[in-house]
Amino acid sequence: MKKHILVFMLVSSLVLISLGFVLASHSTDPSSFTVNQSDSLTGTYLFNITISNTNGAGVNITRINITLPSGFTLLSDSNGSSIGNSALYNFTNWTSNILTWSNTTIYLINTSTTNYFWFRANATATPGTYYINITSVNISGANVGYYNTTIPVVVLLAAPYNVSFINANSTSATIPGLNATEFTVNVSALDNSNVTRFSFSLWNATASPAVLLNTTNLTSSGTNGIRSMNYSSLVEGIYLINVTVNDSLNNKNYSVTRTMYIDRTEPKVNLDVNSNNKNTTATSWFFAATSITDNLGLANATIYLWDASGNLVSSSTGDITSTSNTTGATLNLPSVGVYYWNVKATDMANNQVINSTNFTITRSSTTATAPSSGGGGSASSSWITVYYPNSAQLSAGFTQAFQVNYRMQATIINQTHFVGVKSLTTSSAMIEVSSTPQQATMSIGEVKKFDINGDNYYDIQVKLNSITSNSASLTTTSINELVSSGTTGENSNSEGSNESASGSEPLNLGTSSNVWVWMVLVIIIIVIAVILLIYLLKKNKSSKWEKKFRTK
Repeated sequence: MKKHILVFMLVSSLVLISLGFVLASHSTDPSSFTVNQSDSLTGTYLFNITISNTNGAGVNITRINITLPSGFTLLSDSNGSSIGNSALYNFTNWTSNILTWSNTTIYLINTSTTNYFWFRANATATPGTYYINITSVNISGANVGYYNTTIPVVVLLAAPYNVSFINANSTSATIPGLNATEFTVNVSALDNSNVTRFSFSLWNATASPAVLLNTTNLTSSGTNGIRSMNYSSLVEGIYLINVTVNDSLNNKNYSVTRTMYIDRTEPKVNLDVNSNNKNTTATSWFFAATSITDNLGLANATIYLWDASGNLVSSSTGDITSTSNTTGATLNLPSVGVYYWNVKATDMANNQVINSTNFTITRSSTTATAPSSGGGGSASSSWITVYYPNSAQLSAGFTQAFQVNYRMQATIINQTHFVGVKSLTTSSAMIEVSSTPQQATMSIGEVKKFDINGDNYYDIQVKLNSITSNSASLTTTSINELVSSGTTGENSNSEGSNESASGSEPLNLGTSSNVWVWMVLVIIIIVIAVILLIYLLKKNKSSKWEKKFRTK
């Protein structure tokens, strides 16, 4: 009987002890990790472990211990948790490989919930399989419960990494170009074992497709390899460089492909001739280079503006591409006076050139009379010249809106001419074309042609597109059309002069040479008339004397 009582007491004690002991079971995700040594060595590998509380009702996890295997090192200040607010837990890095998150006051993971814990670590271990140990702890009064799991980590052999060009912009696909016949490429690479070979490949990409010129193999040793390759006697052109790096275990990696320009030819810059020797009352001006060319490739262009003393007033730099381009920018003219401007172009090889001549522009308090060139005339000082289309724009048809007394200036047949709006109504506009002023009142949609130099060919065509907001939209086009016979409604040298219906040339009394001709003719006629009158008078008198004499 005593024996049975002793057994009962022993079993009861074990039951009571088991009831007082609190388990701390959990599950983890992912089931495994794979680490490439090259990734971990650059400090980029992230371990993110999700832990779920599987204890059941009323049991909370209050501490998580994660133990890293040998050869793994925690990166400082690179840890966290989905708990979010770090005030709700304590993180301790007891040693270089033991990480602890804890909150014994409340819990880390309560009943049947999930949180994740992350950190970054380097893996200097040799290739193989390692295990991260995870222990969840539940502290309940004087009782402590533990639960352990492991996650395998497979460490893969690293290929060479950080294969990069030295002294070259790592964010650019282009190595700075050279005004030379040769260049040197420096490349570095890291490896866990031993860098053994650098293979340099050079292509000529001036034409498409690129042509492989050569591949050169250079040996190396050590975990930090650096090799240089010099290319000489190169003709001008565009070259591509790529490097392949091998290690002692025949792993390999590649550099990015870079572009190199070998260019010994400067760009060419042509400035907008319509912005040279100009007078304006405007406080700003649009300056432009109408043509910038280079044999291989342009990089950027800068417009400079100086005052009369040579002090830089302002500048504007913009990127340009391809082998042919233009550039332009509006710069302020801060005060009345003379200004000089020019454009500097830079190509991909850093060759730079500025136009050989500075152009000038003058800001005046009132609009000066526009200069005449090669026989062209000028217009009233009331005009405001606001547009300066070039020959290409005029050939295509230059369209702009003009207010009253606004005009454009253009060079046609090597002469300076103007087209402007003299007056406006809601449905018509008086257009004036000069040098020798010709005026025409045009309705919306109407087209007029003008012979501006009296050679019996129309030189300018003007179309009135619309009239809105006190402005007339005009399209001005340079033409070369014979003034045909019988043409009506189109202007010639003077306002309203048209060819006669018979097709003969209209008599032009407006030139000084014709006036002199008519004056001479009139004088001759008067002289002849006087002589004839004198003759007739003398003859008449002689007849009377003769008759009288006979009567006697």
